[in-house]
Amino acid sequence: MSSLPYVTSPGNIIKALDEIKKAAVPERVSQDFVKTILKIPGGSGDQMTSFLKKLNL
Repeated sequence: MSSLPYVTSPGNIIKALDEIKKAAVPERVSQDFVKTILKIPGGSGDQMTSFLKKLNL
């Protein structure tokens, strides 16, 4: 089993999952989707993109 990417702000995981419930399903998870739709800016958004991709979302 591979490990998940490191996330410096674990509170953003809950925020991302809550926003995903409200958002339309994107064709793919991208940094633009994470930063504009999920509202997770900066480096945390970059980390969250990798994290969500690893979860196959």
